[in-house]
Amino acid sequence: AALKFFDTKGNAWLYKGNLSHPMPITNSQYEAVPGRWVLTAQVPNVNVFELYDLKVTASGGINDRTRNSVQVLPSRKTSYYFAQITDVHMPTHIFYPDYGYDTDSTETVDLREVINDLNLIRPEFVLLTGDLVNQGELEEFENLRVYTKAKRVLGEFEVTVYMIAGNHD
Repeated sequence: AALKFFDTKGNAWLYKGNLSHPMPITNSQYEAVPGRWVLTAQVPNVNVFELYDLKVTASGGINDRTRNSVQVLPSRKTSYYFAQITDVHMPTHIFYPDYGYDTDSTETVDLREVINDLNLIRPEFVLLTGDLVNQGELEEFENLRVYTKAKRVLGEFEVTVYMIAGNHD
């Protein structure tokens, strides 16, 4: 099986705990629009069919590791079920500058409960159809880091998650 991911030229590995599996890059091609490298890597043979962290390194000091980002399967299924989540609006539905916008985290707490349930149910994948965060422009505003926090929470999933951006993102 081959996996395509986007970055500059470099190396890739799959990680599960302390175990690492190199992913040899079999092809690289630069796409002028939108200005990125498309690399194709060979998915290694693994003993455990599970979610793995993906680590990519490249020239210029690029070193990125994304938790639970690749799921290795023994074969493609023809019948399965999935879960769909929408309008999470982390960390809160309260908008700036209303009282509590910077301290309320009820939506994050709610999503964590959903994640716990889905990790028990184990659908083939989760489809998150927009509005992961309530106000995407608050990443650097007052150092609120809404996307950074949301990414950390998504790392708690033990199943594959596909995301589509929403109007709040």
